[in-house]
This record gives sequence, C-alpha cells and structure tokens, in this order.
Amino acid sequence: MSGNSVAEIKWAGAMETLIDQPTVKFSGPVVLGIYGGNSSTGAHKNEDGALIWSDTDADWEFAVILDGHNTSESVQLVLNHFALCKSDIMEILNSATPDVFQHLHEYIRESLCTLDTSSVQGECSCLTFARRGGYLWWLNVGDCALYLLNEDYARLGQYAVNQRSFFEWVGQVNTFNQPIPCYSAGVKSLRQGRNIILALTDGVLEFKDSPFASPKHVYDMMFSSEDIGIQVRELLDVIHTSQGRDSATVIAWNRRCNDVGQVPSDV
Repeated sequence: MSGNSVAEIKWAGAMETLIDQPTVKFSGPVVLGIYGGNSSTGAHKNEDGALIWSDTDADWEFAVILDGHNTSESVQLVLNHFALCKSDIMEILNSATPDVFQHLHEYIRESLCTLDTSSVQGECSCLTFARRGGYLWWLNVGDCALYLLNEDYARLGQYAVNQRSFFEWVGQVNTFNQPIPCYSAGVKSLRQGRNIILALTDGVLEFKDSPFASPKHVYDMMFSSEDIGIQVRELLDVIHTSQGRDSATVIAWNRRCNDVGQVPSDV
C-alpha cells in the first residue's frame, strides 16, 4: 500500500499560533479551522493540535484533535506518536474486514497505553475519530466535542456524538497510566442525505456568550451553506469578533449518504 492518495495535515499551535488570525486549511474534503485567540483579551499562546488523513479513493477519513494544558509538550508527543502509527492505521482502514472499527479501537487504545509520558510537562484532551462508509467511529479522552449533524438527528434534538469529559487527559496526568483508564468510545451511523462531521476544542464553546454552546445553533450555522470551508471560517470569525481568548480548533467535513437503515414509521 503506497498511501499516495492520502491527503494529510499535521498542525501544532506551538509552531503556528495564529493569534488574531482565523485561518482555514484543507486536507482533501476535510476542513481544518484554526484560531489562536484574541490578543486584546490576553491570548499569547496556542496549545491545540490536529492531525488529518483523508483517502478519497479508499473512502475514509481519520482525524485527531488535541487541546493542550500547561505547555504543548503532550500535544507534540501525541502528534508524533500518531505519525509513527500512520501505516498501521491506514492498513486497518483499508482492510476488507467488517469489524474494522473494532480493530481500530483496539489498536488506538493499546498504542496510547504504550505512550511514554514520564518526561512530559502538561497534558491534553485527545479526540480520535474516523469515518469509513456510512459510519463514524470515535475514541475520546477529555473535553473536546464531536458532532454528527444531519436532518434526521436534528429533528429529534440529537447533535453531539460524545459527552465532553473533564479530568481526563493524556500526558503528565495520564488516564492510560491508571489501573482502569477512563475514556469514551463508540460508533454512529450516518443518515441519508447530508451529514456534517464536526469536532471542536473548548475555545469554540467557552468564550463569553458563545452561541456555539447551543448545539442547535451549531447545526443551523453549519447547514446554512453547502461550502463547509465558508462556515468554518464564519465560526472562527464569530470567536474573533467576540474577543475569545482561548485557542479554538475545528475539524469538519461533508459526507452524503444514499443507502442507510430504515427509520420505523412511529419515530
């Protein structure tokens, strides 16, 4: 497997802070939105990070979004770790086995358990997620947020895939060093029509009067245009004009599905 069809972004805020600079980058169909915070309210560092691989030929995307705390060392460690795991992860995602997500879950969990965090100062939230076919898999440590936005889910008031979890980290304080690691994981089915897969760090949600604290507002804004890049840039502009201080990182992409499970008539 050559991997020549895989588009990639590996980004760390410690190397590119983008303070006062809402910025959008692309990896195939996937949009990465980055904002380092507003300097007028004290923003001076960016400890977020992101990794995106997308293979349009094999029909999958894989992403990691990271929110560092007390230095960016843990973010850099996790990004470098996943870069070393790239060929193994691609092999799993390209495999013909129907239990691809079970294999991916086991591999990611076990690889994170082997991460040497003994010399790292600080820790990070780490949300790892992937789409293949009509399904979205995720494994989350910490308080990053993941959404699967679709009309079917929205009319029933369902937007978020995970519940943000506090006091969970990878790094100096490390859940995988505990007798029983704490994290959340699962698989969701995409629905018919347009689906938007969206991941956020807490800088999108926790600035003063953030409209994005409402999942419905997130849905309405993201669905207001077919161009996902425009919507991500608009989201970052709202944070900037609202003088959000914390770094804010977004990963998002569209996926249309035509063949999904049937909904019972009484739903």
